Amino acid sequence: MHLHTKIQQLKTAARINPLTYGVDALKNVIFPYERGAMGPDFPVYLDVGVILGLSVLFILLGNVAFGRRV
Repeated sequence: MHLHTKIQQLKTAARINPLTYGVDALKNVIFPYERGAMGPDFPVYLDVGVILGLSVLFILLGNVAFGRRV
């Protein structure tokens, strides 16, 4: 595989990883005006939206999987 293909695969894997959005939200708070490697990659509303959406999804999945049976 070419190097460009590997780089694209790593970028895709990073976008799928929920921790990426948590770290990026922190970068938005610490370095809001920074550009480049230390600056945020996504807007803060996207970071918060992904974190909240995945939290709700995993709470619902946990409830379905481990809910009490009465």
